[in-house]
Amino acid sequence: MPVGASLNIAVLFPKWFELAEFRLTAAIVWKERHLKEEWVGYQYGLRISQIIKEDFWKLTLLLKGQFNLGVLSSGAPKAGLPEDHPKNS
Repeated sequence: MPVGASLNIAVLFPKWFELAEFRLTAAIVWKERHLKEEWVGYQYGLRISQIIKEDFWKLTLLLKGQFNLGVLSSGAPKAGLPEDHPKNS
């Protein structure tokens, strides 16, 4: 895939996991050859160009390693989430 290509990405989770999926559109901004043990491939840098607010929070929590299975469940506002998180409104 060349630098500059636009991708529609859907990240899916197992049925038992609270998250079903999240979707985004991103462009490839860099590409590097990647060698690891016996695998040869590429690593890509992405710039997200479109993502809905709820999916943005899911992605943010996952990337920070702070996702808790109960954090995005329905109900009362969750402690530790930013005030503008969709689940706090």
